[in-house]
Amino acid sequence: MPRSFKLTWQQGGDGRSGRWKKKYKGKVYYYPGGGGKSDRVAYAAALESWERRKAEIDATAPRKYRNCKY
Repeated sequence: MPRSFKLTWQQGGDGRSGRWKKKYKGKVYYYPGGGGKSDRVAYAAALESWERRKAEIDATAPRKYRNCKY
């Protein structure tokens, strides 16, 4: 069964190491890749950073029906 990742691995090139990325609401967020795609510790740290960042984004986003008077 294939692995399921919440972040996408972006291969490095020209002497640059790889990194994890996440595209959310039209913007791309990058996180350090550590030792590579198989580095579970680096992936866990990147995922934790992403989840914190996502919570910040969602908390500050305007709500469509917030000020509606019914």
